[in-house]
Amino acid sequence: MRKCTQPLACGVFWLLSLLPLALFTNDGSWPLARDLKLHARAPFPSRFTMGIFGGALDRWFIDRIGLRLPLVATGAAINVGLLQRSTDRRVLIGRDGWLFYTDDRSRPATMADFRGTLRFTESELRATERNLLAMRDSLAACGVHSLVIVAPNKQSIYGEYLNNSGARPITRLDDLLSRLNASTRDMILELRVPLLAAKAAEPSLPLYFKTDSHWNDLGAFYAYRAVIASLSQSMPVGDLTLASSEQYVIDMKPFDDGDIALYMLSAPGWFQDVQVLLRRKTASVGSHANLGGQMLMVGDSFSVRLRRYFEQNFSMFRGVAFDDLSVRSFRVEEPQPSVVVFEIVERYLTDMAEWDFDWQQFCPH
Repeated sequence: MRKCTQPLACGVFWLLSLLPLALFTNDGSWPLARDLKLHARAPFPSRFTMGIFGGALDRWFIDRIGLRLPLVATGAAINVGLLQRSTDRRVLIGRDGWLFYTDDRSRPATMADFRGTLRFTESELRATERNLLAMRDSLAACGVHSLVIVAPNKQSIYGEYLNNSGARPITRLDDLLSRLNASTRDMILELRVPLLAAKAAEPSLPLYFKTDSHWNDLGAFYAYRAVIASLSQSMPVGDLTLASSEQYVIDMKPFDDGDIALYMLSAPGWFQDVQVLLRRKTASVGSHANLGGQMLMVGDSFSVRLRRYFEQNFSMFRGVAFDDLSVRSFRVEEPQPSVVVFEIVERYLTDMAEWDFDWQQFCPH
């Protein structure tokens, strides 16, 4: 009997092992696959180098392995659904279904900044200070106000879902603000304080998504309100009552499209989340004559939810993405912006040391 079963078992094993290769590029099907969102397939490497193996070529091959859909679904179900273990080195699973993205792009999700172990180097600090001063002086010379706003990492607002102690260590942002000279420090508006105050005032209303790295509409609103309050001290911004929470109705609905969940190839349903939506009570905004000047915002993905709020206070608003290649060739045309706001998320803070903009490009030509 054993003489028959051993070759049969070996044959079945090898058949199953080779099946993904035989079905190369065929993703296959799976009962729950309709909810599983796979990332786009990596392209074949455009050039070959010594480090291509184990990198780009591996990703190209893995993305085309046969039966990718059932294999990924099964692996994600076991690791994420059953063991509550992250399948992505950039993600940590916190308590109560809160998912957190790494606070430093060059490291796995060990939350080095959240634990207080990251600092600006002296060269990064000096470069950041030079860039901020160059930005302020260049834009002021052409009559344009400027401001840098720092969007907090989610763990800076909801760190209790990662750490039981409740103590907040000194982070890289704290380090930067403490080491900049006073005039440069005043150019940065960090938003942890207003968001933490809003969280304490309405603890039942989340300001960030549980399964996404970004703030929701409500978190963006409180950030907007803090920015408007700051700008109004030095320039006209239109009708300040538009920044009142009494102007809005809050709605909540289920949310299953969080970017962190997608990093882990997590099917909706394993982590419950809600979307907090703000809807103006009245459709009309103040008359054009009551609005401020023009605002230009250069930012990352956190700036997207800010835009609709600022459009209420300025007669013209334009947003440009940092990761959009066109930002390097962007040129402001008439009418001249009244203010240029640079938004940057906390985990990308050291990018300020690498800003190499021609600041004159934000002045009208």
